Amino acid sequence: MKKSVIKILTSLVLLTVLAVNGAAVRWDNTVSASNLITPLAVGTIPTTDGVGVSYATHVQNLGWETSWASNGSPAGTEGRSLRLEGIRIKLTGAEIPAGGGIEYRTHVQNIGWEKSWAKDGATAGTEGQSLRLEAIEIRLVNLPANYSVEYRTHVQNIGWETTWAKNGEPAGTEGRSLRLEAIEIRIVKNQADLSAYAAALKAVNQADYTASSWAAYQQVVAANVVTADDLQTRVDQAVSAIVAAQSELVKMPVINSVAAVGQKNIELTGENLGSLMKEAITLPGNTVAAITVSGDGTTAIVTLGTDLPPELDVKVTIKTADKSWLFTVNYTILAQTAEIVSTVYDNDWTNQKLVVLVNGVETTTDYLQLAGYGLRFYGWDEGGNDISQQLFGNDPNTDGYLNGGGFSDDADLTVQVILSKGAGSISSAPAEIKIRDLDNNATAINDYLLRKTSQDGTVDFLNLNNNTLVVGEYARVASLLVSFGEMTEEIRSQTGYQLSSSDTAVIAIDSHHKIIKAVGAGTSEITLTVGPVSKTFTIMVATEQRVATTIMPEQPALTYVIGGSANTMLLRVYDQYGDPFVGNAEAVGIRVYLPTGITGFNGTPILIDTSSELPNFNGEYRLALAGATTGGQTGVAIFRNRDDVVVGSFNINTTVVNNGFIRRLEYDDNSETKADTIDFDRDSSDTITFKIGQYTTEGIYNGDVASLSGYRIMFNGQIINLETGLPEENAVGSVTLKTGAPKHFVMRAKSAGTTDMAVFDASGNLIDKRQITVNKNEIEITGITWRDPGLINYPKTINYRDVLSVTPSYRDDLVKGVTLSLNSTLVVRIDEGSSNPELAGNLYLDRNGSGFYEPGADTILGSLSYSVTGDALGLWTNSSGNGFSGQLVQDGDQGLMIFRLSSESGSSTIATMAVSVNLRTLNLDTDQGGDQTDSANNTVDETTTMSESTLDEGAVMTEQPGSLETETTSDLDSKP
Repeated sequence: MKKSVIKILTSLVLLTVLAVNGAAVRWDNTVSASNLITPLAVGTIPTTDGVGVSYATHVQNLGWETSWASNGSPAGTEGRSLRLEGIRIKLTGAEIPAGGGIEYRTHVQNIGWEKSWAKDGATAGTEGQSLRLEAIEIRLVNLPANYSVEYRTHVQNIGWETTWAKNGEPAGTEGRSLRLEAIEIRIVKNQADLSAYAAALKAVNQADYTASSWAAYQQVVAANVVTADDLQTRVDQAVSAIVAAQSELVKMPVINSVAAVGQKNIELTGENLGSLMKEAITLPGNTVAAITVSGDGTTAIVTLGTDLPPELDVKVTIKTADKSWLFTVNYTILAQTAEIVSTVYDNDWTNQKLVVLVNGVETTTDYLQLAGYGLRFYGWDEGGNDISQQLFGNDPNTDGYLNGGGFSDDADLTVQVILSKGAGSISSAPAEIKIRDLDNNATAINDYLLRKTSQDGTVDFLNLNNNTLVVGEYARVASLLVSFGEMTEEIRSQTGYQLSSSDTAVIAIDSHHKIIKAVGAGTSEITLTVGPVSKTFTIMVATEQRVATTIMPEQPALTYVIGGSANTMLLRVYDQYGDPFVGNAEAVGIRVYLPTGITGFNGTPILIDTSSELPNFNGEYRLALAGATTGGQTGVAIFRNRDDVVVGSFNINTTVVNNGFIRRLEYDDNSETKADTIDFDRDSSDTITFKIGQYTTEGIYNGDVASLSGYRIMFNGQIINLETGLPEENAVGSVTLKTGAPKHFVMRAKSAGTTDMAVFDASGNLIDKRQITVNKNEIEITGITWRDPGLINYPKTINYRDVLSVTPSYRDDLVKGVTLSLNSTLVVRIDEGSSNPELAGNLYLDRNGSGFYEPGADTILGSLSYSVTGDALGLWTNSSGNGFSGQLVQDGDQGLMIFRLSSESGSSTIATMAVSVNLRTLNLDTDQGGDQTDSANNTVDETTTMSESTLDEGAVMTEQPGSLETETTSDLDSKP
């Protein structure tokens, strides 16, 4: 009895101590565990479907439990005094992210805390060692921030803990030798933190931005609506997308002042001027040609289409969608400085004019005179002699025009201008101008197009917008626009130019095939040379392979016609370098998520169909939509890349198709040009491709006419003609398309001119009528300056050198004194028949600079021929031939040898030259004939000397593609 009392008292004391040291101790082991579960905190959600947890324990005398507990249910035992010896835990559910998991470790009898963490179903604790678990820590790995793991244990002598440990906190006891008998584990999902999301939405105000950019921004906002129930990662992604879209917002311009700063320029000051469109600026009787904005957007120079009237008030109206401004400008020239620009002029071109700067601004002499200024120009040669009369053609000179042909080929001259108004005057400092023979040379490389290509340049892939290549890629110059005086030529072949690289470790050049290869990362300066002119640009070489990062719909919204056949949107896909992205569907990797708010769209993402890629190297694709069934609905289609990042969007509005339709003649997507003007001699723009579009009576596009069989096209067949290969009936100027005709037709330029083109359907109804203009950059000979050889009274071969001014060359000789219909610096040569004797005597424009006539590359301008009319008293027989070879005249010949320069077609005569021949007297006196022969020999020598003197002391500059060479008289020994 005493022993029992002592035991009871001892137990009471121990329990009192425990109660004092731990208020959370559970006393009543008869109360069920479920009655003691702490409720979840406000804002948390227990999760059993998205991410859950399962666990099993190793129990004393029982071993591993055969079934796993899960999501807060107990594992282990209660009321049986059996220790837990080991535990296994794993995550369950469909929303476990890649790399997500759970880790745990235990505090073991005699061992303490385990040094390594078990994870994802592995065992923590021991087996077969009869060692109790005393405490446990559990934590989540790579799960969204608003997921937590919570757990509590059933402890020997204590029971269920009344508070839950979480996220790596210890549950159980340490240093008290108390066994764990059971455990409960649960995954909870806390509500997402929306503070950053709310702050992002409040960061911008609609009134500060342009309507179009705000509409695009709102599409991103609509695609990224989140709530507290979303995962925190989804909220964070939405915030990132919204903040990124805010960087694309365009601020409304603010105009502070407008001032006239030149005869064609006004300057704007303000804020955000980069968003100002030229269409927003109007001036009475004038137009806006361009706007150049400073980098910070605070100033802009507006270039006008015509001059501002000097010293008159002009109203300038600037109007945006939300605001308008009205300013008055007055351009008054108060000349404080005058300057003539030092540059190079040709020795015989007309309409060349000195460039004058007043107060540092280029100002025409006409404008200065209109503003009340008097001008006088002066010129001096290198010896200081006044050559104003020779240089300008009149003295005093008041307009600054140079006198074409009034000076030698190479001269360095000094010029000056004096401006006067009223009693005051200012004079420019003397400026040097150079006079050179610029004929036969290109004058400027205006533009170029780079295209990513195959190693040999035979297969092109995409246009390079930003001059960026990836290591291992190849590129070529797909086209060049080169000026030759007033003419502009497009070079599309791989000849006629040279390439060089400043750093061959970055960019290597295959000079034979004109291929650019990206060798290593970095930048290299590429020099493009055509004749004497060059253009330099930079190519950057990167190492990161191209991926699709941006997609831009052609329009911000698509009207989807229920029952229609053409619910398509043109898309442009770009890579991280800003270049068009071209590749297969998986490479593009962009998916379209259609709005589920539109009935019939099930939300399944659509992978862009790259078979719809248009063959224009611009990364353009056709997205075809189908399935919508109800009109009057709206939604936003979202583009996401493979990382689920939003890369674009567009609105969709549905409407019900009506029965009425309108057909319109339109340009096909693949048309070379989308205008009714084409160029005869430019391969990139000598055709137009048309199709027939169908529209509802509401003006909504409803697809194209699928086949044009039976359609009739009327036109002037001398100006344009139907593309070869299209099924057609051969009827000049009227073509009926046969069965099997595709949905488009191609019209090709045939000759310069203008023609009406009418299109009728198979029933004879007029679809549309257009006026097509064909431009032809034609150049032809309009005149020539003959060389008079005088009376020929000695034996010799009379040919082109006797009647034309030529510069000898070891290629085809250059012909001078030719007047062309267009001012051109291309050289005119005479074909010597080296490649085809039948072409000898043709005068041609050496477009590619090879020095020899090449069919398809050069242009024949005319032909030189001759005919002989013999005198009745002489022995000369009437004959004819080409002017290059000419004819040998000898003893007894007398009459006229008439040279004829005819047009390229031979149908008209441009000019003739008659050469008198009289060798009849050679038969009368042998001694006299001998004297004349000597005279003839002397004359030949003199002629040769004269020809050589034209070579500037034995040398003449002639050209080869991409280089200049010097020919010497020794090169001419084999010439006739």
